[in-house]
Amino acid sequence: MILLRVPMLRALPVLAAAIALGAAAPAPAPSGPMPVPVESAFRDLRAAYRSAPTTERITLSLRRPPAPSLPAIDRSETYIVTLNPSALAPADPPPAAPLLHIDFGPLQLWATQRRVIGLLASDSARYADLPVSPPFSAESLARAIPPLALPQLDLALSDSARPPTTITPYARGIAWTQATVDDADDPTEVTINGATDAGPITLVSDAKSGMLREVRINSRGTLLRLTLEPLATQPGSLTLPNVDDRQRLDSLADLRSSIEPAKIGARTPPLSLMRTDNTAWTPPPAPVVLIMFRASAAGPDPGDPEAVALAARRAWTDTTPASSPLDIRPVAVFDLATAGLYDRVRETARRWTQPPADRTAESGNAADPAKGEGGMGGVLWSHSETTTLAYFAPGSTAAAVVIDPQQRLRAVIPLTREITPDALRDQVRRSLAAPDPDP
Repeated sequence: MILLRVPMLRALPVLAAAIALGAAAPAPAPSGPMPVPVESAFRDLRAAYRSAPTTERITLSLRRPPAPSLPAIDRSETYIVTLNPSALAPADPPPAAPLLHIDFGPLQLWATQRRVIGLLASDSARYADLPVSPPFSAESLARAIPPLALPQLDLALSDSARPPTTITPYARGIAWTQATVDDADDPTEVTINGATDAGPITLVSDAKSGMLREVRINSRGTLLRLTLEPLATQPGSLTLPNVDDRQRLDSLADLRSSIEPAKIGARTPPLSLMRTDNTAWTPPPAPVVLIMFRASAAGPDPGDPEAVALAARRAWTDTTPASSPLDIRPVAVFDLATAGLYDRVRETARRWTQPPADRTAESGNAADPAKGEGGMGGVLWSHSETTTLAYFAPGSTAAAVVIDPQQRLRAVIPLTREITPDALRDQVRRSLAAPDPDP
């Protein structure tokens, strides 16, 4: 013990002299970023969206830098989301108050655990009333309206004991790797990193409020970025609108009379198309031909929209080289009220991916539903006629929609029993070879 005390005793006169001379004590070093438990970071996020109503302006941007043979993508949209956590509580009957209000400008949506009410600013006489299947979840909501990026809803509905594995329809099967605060002594933001099979995902939240600031998802080189700006919650967002004097409609598609049709040369809006595994589809860096058709109630009968579209695509498959740069995709358009919607989607996919009997016998193999017939793209589907047939081809039940790599509409070709594959292929090629159109 003495040996330990002697150096300290000898140092005391030196310290006293330094104090007498007014020497400044060394400034503490900045603490810098510090890791925190991932589970703790998600508990704070969940608490922020479960404790009180929140309103945020979401700006969604889709970016892909230019690369050899790949055009750039640069698209964005903005919408305002109000989340009412008190209406998320499980109860029987469930709360009648809206748990979610989504403001797209002309289109307003209010969602409860059992229904979605939709109003268009340009249509004061009607409203859409869409059922939501119990129990309420982000997936059941996506069956009622086109899938949307709503990260705050994913967090509010997440299990308090473990981090969520899905954040928006664009990032599923997430494995979270780390969480950090930017400064251990005075943190301002928390960053959580993870990854899916398609690429990394990052969440950035405000350390004080716990609310999200940013979501970044890199999916095979395409960057989806959500920025979230907190806003004051408006009282009208937390109550359902009075629709007593309006005509009730069964789908958002029935409000399409108030929507302007697409214009050749204009950039297409987000299409909200889904693959058969219920993941969102992103347009590829290549020309796309979307063969849209209104899905029939009991399978394709001769002459109905699906049969016409199926015949056109099969004939095209027989005469189109596998090396063709065109991405040809069938798009089945369902009504929201369709019973057993997901079963119907799978049945439709099987019809479109099954080669004719003679070709199957020759090859000895059935087609792969994920890849599609003859090397063509797999089946897509939508339950929004407003953003598909009613937007691109009003009045048509089947049409080929041609979109160039810059996401501009090049042509809309109504499909009938009379159109031949040669005529269809010629119109597609001429539309893509024409000079850049003026919208």
